[in-house]
Amino acid sequence: ALHPDLIVLGGGVARIGDLLFDTVRETRARNGIIVLVQPGDAVCAEAARLNFTVLALDTRGERVAALRRQFQEQDVYGRVSAIQFDGKTIPCVDGLVNAVVSGATTVDDAEIMRVLAPRGVALVKSGNDWQKHVKPWPEDMDEWPQYLRAGDNNAVSRDRVGPPDRLKWTGGTPWARSHMSAVTVISMVSAGGRLYTIEDLETVEYHRLPGKYLLIARDAFNGLDLWKKPLGGDWTSQDYLKYIATQYQRRIAAIGDIVYCPLAMGEPVSAIDG
Repeated sequence: ALHPDLIVLGGGVARIGDLLFDTVRETRARNGIIVLVQPGDAVCAEAARLNFTVLALDTRGERVAALRRQFQEQDVYGRVSAIQFDGKTIPCVDGLVNAVVSGATTVDDAEIMRVLAPRGVALVKSGNDWQKHVKPWPEDMDEWPQYLRAGDNNAVSRDRVGPPDRLKWTGGTPWARSHMSAVTVISMVSAGGRLYTIEDLETVEYHRLPGKYLLIARDAFNGLDLWKKPLGGDWTSQDYLKYIATQYQRRIAAIGDIVYCPLAMGEPVSAIDG
């Protein structure tokens, strides 16, 4: 019998932890949410190394307690956590999770696909084998690649969605700089499952301070920060009441995995790997 954390691939034996690492890297994700269903110790240890937010699920209370102690000893508890569940329902909203590793036969494929975000991956144990599944991008989900969506400035997407009935995630600073000057979030576009914004993250205590602008990438489906790049130069933020420089909103565009933005005032456009 195979060790529960081993997998047979091409006649050889490899650790499922290594397979998890390689599979997540294939998604080009550097941060996100991983759900582990009935995981072994090796899977938990590997997931904790990935810098992802990790949720381990187990039906056994004593196993959950043991995992919590393990995570606390590794000083990763919080970012990595464990809870007891009913063995069938993954306690996450639809389309939130970047990866699922399931060794439980009680959780069906439809439930795993429900919680996976588009282009998310699942490793599901079937007998002694592990099967990889990728959730496709929905045909009725559009992207927003530039200001007002496209070159026609029509500001209408091709999504088949709505009306919205709940808030899925929140992110960013909870307080804006000021309602008397430029807005905190200058521009926002989305492509490839990522959300890109230009934001003023200077302190909110005094609105007359010069802006501190950054280009920020987040996972579009769960809001977790992926990376931030400071934008140099003098970004005017308070010329007059309700001020916003129109061209600031047009300084960013995204197509596929690439986001385009000048990294300072007066610089040419840079192409950045999202």
